[in-house]
Amino acid sequence: MSTIKVDNLQTTSGSGLFPSRAWVNFQGSGTVGIRGSGNVSSITDNANGLYTVNYTNNMSNNDYATTGTAVGGYQGTSGSNGRCGTVSPNLNATYSTSAVQLITKDSADVNIDSSKVAISIIS
Repeated sequence: MSTIKVDNLQTTSGSGLFPSRAWVNFQGSGTVGIRGSGNVSSITDNANGLYTVNYTNNMSNNDYATTGTAVGGYQGTSGSNGRCGTVSPNLNATYSTSAVQLITKDSADVNIDSSKVAISIIS
């Protein structure tokens, strides 16, 4: 295995790299479970398409960004199987230093469980 050395890594606003502070790939339909993760302790299944991602180590503040995808295995509202959905923070919930709540939706903007959800948290 090779070692990569990064010199002069800066994480201040306006310069440098901003690596993920946490990430997770999880089963969002049926029995919810983590496939792989970094700095994520657990997933809470709150309702159809509504999850809470709990951090192992808290974020330094509530001002972070999330990005994600939801793919495959869910039933679309038209009765056909969907292949790709959206993942977004729950705008009715407050970002916290210990967790973020997210929603997965189908193309008709309906909350729906997805077989694979992947998100990254950047701070």
